[in-house]
Amino acid sequence: MGNRKYCHPLTIADSYSRYLFTAKGLYGERFIPTKQEFKRIFREYGKPRQIHTDNGRHERMHRDLKGEATRPPAYNLRAQQRKLNRFVYEYNNERPHAALELETPESVHMRSRREYRDKVEEWFYPAHFLLGYFEEQTLRIQDEIGRLKRNYV
Repeated sequence: MGNRKYCHPLTIADSYSRYLFTAKGLYGERFIPTKQEFKRIFREYGKPRQIHTDNGRHERMHRDLKGEATRPPAYNLRAQQRKLNRFVYEYNNERPHAALELETPESVHMRSRREYRDKVEEWFYPAHFLLGYFEEQTLRIQDEIGRLKRNYV
């Protein structure tokens, strides 16, 4: 950017509809702001069934983002975020996509019915599953009612 700092855009998109949830400008690849942005997106749009890391279509979107929202770069992160927000709006609402039969991502995307909750629910496994865990360099396997069966390692 014009202030000689690099903007690291965090982008989150739906693979099916190509809907771009966010392009959040960050000063670096940091855990806490990244986690906060994912939580914000999940609260607003619901939880996805699966998460993909970068793939071809996402890389194509990044190429467009870089070409349209970073040249020329804004002076600082706040001004760069405005450029990123304009790109997200245009990408989702105005630009038809060939892969979507010339529809926009906004017209195709459907919100997930899986609600996001801050507290993770307890996991329950079927009785026939054996649970393993590490404890002081020892793998312990429990039977279906939680009794220690054997030490491994």
